[in-house]
Amino acid sequence: MRIGLIAVLLAALPATSPSQSHNRAQMVIPPTFSLVISTKEATIKAGSEVRMEIAITNITDHPIKIAVGPGTYPYLLDVRDADGNLAPETAYGHEMRIEKNGMTLADTLEPGQTEKLECVVSEWNDLTAGTYFIQVQRWRHPNVKSNKLTITVIP
Repeated sequence: MRIGLIAVLLAALPATSPSQSHNRAQMVIPPTFSLVISTKEATIKAGSEVRMEIAITNITDHPIKIAVGPGTYPYLLDVRDADGNLAPETAYGHEMRIEKNGMTLADTLEPGQTEKLECVVSEWNDLTAGTYFIQVQRWRHPNVKSNKLTITVIP
């Protein structure tokens, strides 16, 4: 009797091919926020602070929570030279990149609300003379990246 019941239940299940199961596993969750970076100065003298503003905006129709926390930084910086090589990290940049625990507090962004944060890129990366391309993403959100910013450091 049990075998017959199991057979009936299995027959009632919809048949899925491996490709259908694979497609479900690759479903993309739409982003809940956008990131935009900007700077007031695209050309900076070597040794000067390289500052940029990071703006995170809730692009949904409902409030979202964003993780924040003391002693941590919620963004990952991707800073590359004109050849596409990663710019060397400063000791501070290295420490902040690897110290990603403790982000337990949450801030709420209402629909359409933007939160801005200033970042001193030169504290994170050693920027000698040359052209650099900067892009950021939110920690734990690799699918949402900012626009690319071009900075030129002159001697």
